[in-house]
Amino acid sequence: MRTSNSAAASALFTATFSAPVAFERWQREVDRSRAFVAAVSSLGVLGDHLGQQFSLRYVLLHMIEEYARHNGHADLLRERLDGVTGE
Repeated sequence: MRTSNSAAASALFTATFSAPVAFERWQREVDRSRAFVAAVSSLGVLGDHLGQQFSLRYVLLHMIEEYARHNGHADLLRERLDGVTGE
């Protein structure tokens, strides 16, 4: 059962994270990432996250993997909605 607080939170989420806003934020992050990659000397440059070092190459490959996974999820949802399956 929804309470007035959860309804208000839902309305705030919808107003804050509309598709155009989400796309604009995503595009801003893409631009920032591309500028970073263009500025480094090699894909072997290391960064630190929670005490572990990762190369830029590793991060980029991980991002490709994540995009592929999420695109697959979106395709499964689309297939359930329209019934059309791919090859």
